[in-house]
Amino acid sequence: MNRVLAIIDKEGLGGFILRLKGRTHRWFASRLQEFRARRNGSYNQSIKELQLRSRLHGQLYSSIVEGNSIPKGVVEHYLNHRFDLLGSGWVQVRYGMNCRGLAGYSYQMGEEVSIDVNGKWLQGRINPSNLAYSQSVWCLVDTDYQPIDWQIDFKSGFRWSEAVWAKKLKYSHLPGVDVKVPWELARMQHLPQLALHAMGLSKNSIEGQRISREIRNQILDFISTNPPGFGVNWLCPMDVSIRAANWLLALDIIDSAEFSVDKEDINLITNSIYSHGTFIKANLEWFPQRYNHYLSHICGFTFIAAYLKETKETNDWLAFSIGQLINETLCQFQPDGGHFEGSIAYHRLSAEMVVYTTALVLGLPEDQLSTVAAIDVNKLKYLPLRAKLDSIKYWSLQTSGLDQQGKLIDSAFDSTYIDRLRALVVFFEGVIKSNGTFPQIGDNDSGRFFKLQPVYIEMQVSEAKQKYWNLKDYSDLHDSSIYYLEDSLHGNHLLNAAYSLGWIPSENSPALVWASNFDNDQLVVNALANNKTLPELHQTILSPSNIDSNIYLSDNDFISLWNEMERDKRYTFAKTFQLPIKYNESLQPITLYKFDDFGCYVFKHPTFYLSVRCLVRQEQETGSHHHADQLSVELDISGRPIIRDPGTYIYTALPSERSRYRTTTAHFAPSGNLTTMIGQSTGVFDALSYSTADVEYFGQQGFAARMNNANDNAGLFILLNENGISIMHVGSTSPFPTNQYIFEPPSYSPGYGIIEF
Repeated sequence: MNRVLAIIDKEGLGGFILRLKGRTHRWFASRLQEFRARRNGSYNQSIKELQLRSRLHGQLYSSIVEGNSIPKGVVEHYLNHRFDLLGSGWVQVRYGMNCRGLAGYSYQMGEEVSIDVNGKWLQGRINPSNLAYSQSVWCLVDTDYQPIDWQIDFKSGFRWSEAVWAKKLKYSHLPGVDVKVPWELARMQHLPQLALHAMGLSKNSIEGQRISREIRNQILDFISTNPPGFGVNWLCPMDVSIRAANWLLALDIIDSAEFSVDKEDINLITNSIYSHGTFIKANLEWFPQRYNHYLSHICGFTFIAAYLKETKETNDWLAFSIGQLINETLCQFQPDGGHFEGSIAYHRLSAEMVVYTTALVLGLPEDQLSTVAAIDVNKLKYLPLRAKLDSIKYWSLQTSGLDQQGKLIDSAFDSTYIDRLRALVVFFEGVIKSNGTFPQIGDNDSGRFFKLQPVYIEMQVSEAKQKYWNLKDYSDLHDSSIYYLEDSLHGNHLLNAAYSLGWIPSENSPALVWASNFDNDQLVVNALANNKTLPELHQTILSPSNIDSNIYLSDNDFISLWNEMERDKRYTFAKTFQLPIKYNESLQPITLYKFDDFGCYVFKHPTFYLSVRCLVRQEQETGSHHHADQLSVELDISGRPIIRDPGTYIYTALPSERSRYRTTTAHFAPSGNLTTMIGQSTGVFDALSYSTADVEYFGQQGFAARMNNANDNAGLFILLNENGISIMHVGSTSPFPTNQYIFEPPSYSPGYGIIEF
């Protein structure tokens, strides 16, 4: 009932009725789809003219080198079906595996299977209408290949069934069970990594051929054991979209490296890619207030349409998806470039989707792009009943400049889109630290679109077990073995990818160094775009240090205010952090970035990094990925974390932990009257209320902001001077007692499912 009232309050009765109609329509459509699938099978078997085309334009093979890839130890893990996802530790995912459990919750539901080459082991697992086709696909898998159990949460041990219609499956219903674990594996983001590693080898190398064969086997394994519409991996269209894009890129890389894949295999995979496309089209999660899920559908749909052979249907898909890419980029990214969901990690994910898909569209053949641009997308009616026609924007070809050969570039992207694309990159450049990592403002589920060159921290297994709580009882590898821990907070790759599209980093930006490294993301984006750039992306926008001082106190007035607040001992808490040198005597001033739409203010200097979470817009709405972190601070000195956001840890598997990581007391922030305190009754993805703040000062001397609610006078004051960095929290004057500073952070979580001791 509360959910219904919240929708009516936000969207009105008419909006609620539209949602109800849409839900009813989807329910009946799903039941009809299930009926047909159980009667006739759900695999696409009849379309023979489907083909895949390369979109790398032959530009990648000579650029990839063996050393510019993932470590060989990680390659061996993947070849042996070991995966380390969402805090699982490197575990071999197979049928009948024993799982360590999560926080004491364990569901040993996996069963050993006796694998045979003819696929008899699939009887009883695959629904009868799909069994014969499933077995025929399995017969193509190499005889020495051991299947992956794609249905298991390999942390808790809970297993879903591949014979059940996906939309009838339950999830988030048992403690310790996390549906994100099988979803993350089934995105198969390790396949492009393997393909790039193989490309760095000789096409005649035994290792390269082995990797190529493994990629093919894993895809056929998935197709055989995951009939469309059945099992947990056809439940979330976002993961279907990301999986399709990763399959296509991996196969394109393998083909570009001249590793052969049998025509029969390609036909089967192509038909499955088409099924992914039809599934996405039928399950678009469009809502008036839509999120990164819908953006992922559009980007995955674009990859599928672009890679499939050009037909009227695939051109229709492209016309729709390009228009929606433009629409969603302008809708989901705010004018200052920040993503509206209020999370930097989700900004990275969404920005990856936009940058890669923009490159793909930019590299499309001009004749196809001209054909697609002439299609009336309003007649396609792909969106659900509740969508308005004006949500689909028309687009036309734009001449955006010259390519590197001096030829005019016909592009789908106008200056409005390019301005927003530049803004979202500049935002990420602004919040990222000198070491390439970003602060965890808002949720972090470690989500990515592509993971072409992850950054790994190497240590011994024994060290990892001592440092990370989630690995304390890990035993799959010997204690003396090397443990590769992916650093999920890195963002260099996104700026490198944008650099390939024509973005130029700011002066003195660390991104200038990263862009010169030519990592895999940069090379792949360049190849997808067919070596084209968007010249308008070169143009700079507001300089990060060009802050309008007229809207803030002067430096002298701020110092006077600080002295006044410091004398009032009734309501203040102050803490000073020493700097290694007197920053104001160095040659370089502080670089200031402010993002009012997103709600973040950043100070950068060679000696420190400081970010402040500060929501100032009354129209800003906190969504499901916000934390109760108003006026919270993150501080690094000389590259060492001093104050840091604790992260997110986990979602539905442990709701109480989810709530604990969102609370105000988990963040270095003043506790005010209206600051949300999250309790057990708060839903895992409930939106949070907050008080906006007025920024009184932002400049070289520090920062000052107060809550602007009449019942909440909490404030944050930061002074930068020769003594270091002083932070003062001011509590509410009434009815609270003095000293409202409470900071009880849970154990630090640097990525989803990971906790440090």
